[in-house]
Amino acid sequence: MGLQNFLLWNNKWFDLGIEEVVMSQKCMITGKKPLVGNHVSHANNKVKRRQNPNLQWKKIYIPEMDRYVRVRLTTRALRTINKKGFLSFLKDNGLKLKDLT
Repeated sequence: MGLQNFLLWNNKWFDLGIEEVVMSQKCMITGKKPLVGNHVSHANNKVKRRQNPNLQWKKIYIPEMDRYVRVRLTTRALRTINKKGFLSFLKDNGLKLKDLT
């Protein structure tokens, strides 16, 4: 918990009971997650690093249903959706529209 979850009043700290919300770094469609590895320097020092996928929030229009859907997906999935169409891409991945909400 960060300091923003506490209140200083009369020189005493009070817990506000606010839980931090952490967004998962995962594509809603393809399931891609961050990769973990080592950053290796020239001196062969190893430090843990994390490679996050390029996730974007997008509103995608589905003409068959005449509605918009807001999803968090990778840019690679967005390119495939532009090529195949949203519902056929979900079908190929074994998902339904209900699974995303």
